[in-house]
Amino acid sequence: MKKFSVFFLLFTFHLIIGQTKKVATVMDSYIQKGFNGAVLIAKDGKIEYLKYTGIANRHYDIKFSEASRFHIFSVTKTFTAALIMKLYEENKINLDTTISTYYPEYKGEGRDKITIKNLLTYSSGRDLQEMRDFLDVYSNNIWGLDTFIDKYCSGKLINPPGTKFDYSNGDYILLGKIIEKVSGKSYEEVLREKNTTTVKNAAYRLSASYRYHKRHGRRVFL
Repeated sequence: MKKFSVFFLLFTFHLIIGQTKKVATVMDSYIQKGFNGAVLIAKDGKIEYLKYTGIANRHYDIKFSEASRFHIFSVTKTFTAALIMKLYEENKINLDTTISTYYPEYKGEGRDKITIKNLLTYSSGRDLQEMRDFLDVYSNNIWGLDTFIDKYCSGKLINPPGTKFDYSNGDYILLGKIIEKVSGKSYEEVLREKNTTTVKNAAYRLSASYRYHKRHGRRVFL
């Protein structure tokens, strides 16, 4: 079987809870086949099984451990949406207001037409270049946020905003930028300040991952 790597698996189904020995046996078989990553099984916030195994970075021979940080990719969207709604509750953002109100430097055709609500619901109507040119876009991990937005998220409109759902990364990248503009702080700072105690640990993990990527010139709003 071809070796594969999976960064993070979260199982919550009840059939395997309390069966850690069986799980360990299954995991051992996958480890023998080349699995690299972390496996976490939890119920009601209690960790039932946690194991790190394999190599996180083959070039430097760094093994997976509790210090490992993973690319979180679109998990960030959940936090981005929550932060926008928190700003809305604080009357700092109007969901029916357009991008240009909070981000006047934005150059896209929809700057005065696309609302915050449109971005939240993937209905901006933008030309989704960042999705179409996926390999070119994401082969470079050191895009500056403003450069990325100017290059891939500032094109023409192909649909009237609010008329068609079209999943994208760019809509939430723009929301991340708007969060920074409205708050006058970095995404990480706002995340730490706004998250409630119920997601405090998750926010800490997200922030830690964000800091890791930021040190390498990466911005994680996807």
